[in-house]
Amino acid sequence: MGLNIPRSLVSLLLNGAPDTLSVNRYNFKKLGGDATAYLEMAFGYSRRIDEAWTVGGKFKLLFGQAHGGFSASRLKLDIGMQNVDIFGKGNARMTVPVAVQDDNGLPYIQQKDVQLNSILHPVGLGVAIDAGVVYKYDDRLQLSASVTDVGLIRWKKQDWSASLKSNMSFSGLNYSITGTNDDWQQWRDSLKQTYSSSFGGNAYVSMLTATTRLGADYTLLKRKVDLGLLLVNTFGGQYYYNEVLASLNLRPFYWLNASLSYGLLNGNRGTLGVGINVIAGPVNFFAVTDYLPLYYTVDGAPYKSKYINGHVGVSLTFKERQRKFGCHCE
Repeated sequence: MGLNIPRSLVSLLLNGAPDTLSVNRYNFKKLGGDATAYLEMAFGYSRRIDEAWTVGGKFKLLFGQAHGGFSASRLKLDIGMQNVDIFGKGNARMTVPVAVQDDNGLPYIQQKDVQLNSILHPVGLGVAIDAGVVYKYDDRLQLSASVTDVGLIRWKKQDWSASLKSNMSFSGLNYSITGTNDDWQQWRDSLKQTYSSSFGGNAYVSMLTATTRLGADYTLLKRKVDLGLLLVNTFGGQYYYNEVLASLNLRPFYWLNASLSYGLLNGNRGTLGVGINVIAGPVNFFAVTDYLPLYYTVDGAPYKSKYINGHVGVSLTFKERQRKFGCHCE
């Protein structure tokens, strides 16, 4: 999932309405969000071409569970001491595996409809591919490049959609915690008339957020210690980001690998990555996060970090036995 919060929204919360006859203007054009839930079945293959080059790839089948998103192509708010003006234009949609009810134009899901068999029933199908290549320059330096999650999901239906088109002005709005707030209720009713919604719709397609990675790895102490540098860029989805990660990778034993990384861009030099990999015969277990916040407020909320990513997985490895050939000659 991704959420784009424009700077003007934070400014609105801090500044609000002006104390003078001037007007505070806020632009929320980039306000939006997108979320996708899906199950993935992957088939991967890798091959070592020669001493220097190794290539690999994955073909993935995607089973869509749910999707939703909203975006604003134009959304402005002008606040004065006497008037509040709203100018808006945007769209929203949602697809889920359970029944969606109408709550005055907004989607509503009853608790009795949320059942396990309904949630596990896919409402979308898709495909995606991964590809990567590794080049071993010498015994110490290794370069790599990859692209992952290049694909899409076709959703069988659209449960709810809405279109916002607003040009409204309010004056004399008062709000009281203990009062009846008739003005506030009138404002809410007016806002409901600024968008049109519909339930049920045709199939549509959403793209995955693909990621490209360029990496360099330098080995020390007989491959017990590695120094790494990774450049990350996303594309294809509604939102994207760039990142530069420096890492320290440790291999004290064959069955145990660990990694520490440090984010240089999106973490504002304040995020730490931690990973561990345990090999137990054919079973390989890993857990990793590349954005572990280092700065917290007094209430325990993290800040100085835009993203928190985490991956936990188990993989099975198979090795072809080497066949022995011999001959008896006279």
